[in-house]
Amino acid sequence: MGEKDPDRKAKKLQLGKLRAHVLVCTGGKCASKPDQKRAVARLRKRLKARGLTGREGGVMCTGVDCLQVCAGGPIAVVWPDGVWYRDATPENLDRILE
Repeated sequence: MGEKDPDRKAKKLQLGKLRAHVLVCTGGKCASKPDQKRAVARLRKRLKARGLTGREGGVMCTGVDCLQVCAGGPIAVVWPDGVWYRDATPENLDRILE
């Protein structure tokens, strides 16, 4: 299943050395489940294509259960910046990433 050694997994993910972590709602009622999951998949793909994942100073994307903004979704928030996005569709996330 998953990595058994949490320290090893954290090191592999560069936790503590990331520039940003994007959290995208995948469990709330802000948008349809397929739209939420597409947003996460697309953002992860685009971040990887740009070489922004798995490295120091990189960016991580995680689908989370609910960000409690249950309208205008998918909802995304960039941590630690505290910048929130509504309508975080794959197309809009591409523009945000630019």
